[in-house]
Amino acid sequence: LLKPPGCDWCTPAGIEPAADGGAYVFGSNQFSISWVAKLRANGDLDPDFGVGGYALFSFANLHNMLNPRELTQAATRDAQGRHYHCGVVQNGNNNNQRLVAIARLTADGHLDTGFSEDGRVLMPFNDVVPNSDLDRCMVDSQDRLVVSVEVGGEDGLSSDYGVHGPFWLRWSC
Repeated sequence: LLKPPGCDWCTPAGIEPAADGGAYVFGSNQFSISWVAKLRANGDLDPDFGVGGYALFSFANLHNMLNPRELTQAATRDAQGRHYHCGVVQNGNNNNQRLVAIARLTADGHLDTGFSEDGRVLMPFNDVVPNSDLDRCMVDSQDRLVVSVEVGGEDGLSSDYGVHGPFWLRWSC
């Protein structure tokens, strides 16, 4: 059972294999804390990752939403071992007020100050098409971050893939 210190309601959102046979488990408390845990191949926390095996971060001071929900939805690593954690920050349950949220951690589990000055970035999302959502993120063969977005319907309530279709965003990071 993983329980990051000081993180009530923290739940996992996914798991990524590690090159050493261990795994990275990531998630959020769906309010204002996102987290990553590094497990060794034997299942123990890796104390050399982050603080005691955990990396905790938040996007809370990057926006002015009154009732934010942080939802970490995907993760990937690049050739240098850096971790990208991708998701959204939304205002309460309002799907029309979302920001794309991306954090980059160093291979040893600390926010990477070489990425957006402090390792975190928020970008406008739903000012283009309401009800859009981040689907997944990956690193391409040129070590660029690629984010898949499910584009919402014009009515703001449904996704209409036949009209809009998913699209990809790329960043050289």
